[in-house]
Amino acid sequence: MIEINTRTGEVKLPNELLIFNGLDVEVVKNYLGSKKTFEYENLEKYSVEDVEGKFLVGFDFYQGKLEILSFYIGPPELSFSEREELYSLLELLGGEKTYPWGRVSYHKDMKSLVESVTILYSSFLERRG
Repeated sequence: MIEINTRTGEVKLPNELLIFNGLDVEVVKNYLGSKKTFEYENLEKYSVEDVEGKFLVGFDFYQGKLEILSFYIGPPELSFSEREELYSLLELLGGEKTYPWGRVSYHKDMKSLVESVTILYSSFLERRG
């Protein structure tokens, strides 16, 4: 089960992976089933498929430290129950809002038919201004 601490921004995935702002990339590299999906200069992206049989989880790192965490659902066909799971996750995070540790947002991409809940941690927000 995915657990979320809205006071700190920590997220616990199944298999006890604790995710937080600034998490070292090496931790995710060693997580069961993680795959590197992108690398360019100081940026790296990893993903873990089928978390709880529901989500693809994306991890975005800058200089080896976690800045963005995303939970995706998508094609070929999004069922009502899949959308409900994503909305439930959004509710666990307190909805779309800004916290001292970061910002939570919901995205729906009509072109790719992918929906996501994304956490932009404070390190990303500070770096982006």
